[in-house]
Amino acid sequence: SCGPQAMLKALCEIGLKNGIDTQLSLEEHMACGLGACLGCVVLTKSGHKTVCKDGPVFTEGELIW
Repeated sequence: SCGPQAMLKALCEIGLKNGIDTQLSLEEHMACGLGACLGCVVLTKSGHKTVCKDGPVFTEGELIW
């Protein structure tokens, strides 16, 4: 899924409740597109990741809301 964070969070909750694996395409400002500026960092269970370099697609189980 792709869209605003509130919608993505709601979709994750629905997916987890119904046993559906969910993949999310995050929309963040990507100033450099290389991960150098850290402008698109998101918090995951394995630490901070950049949307431009490590994503933009993450599974619902990776993200910490």
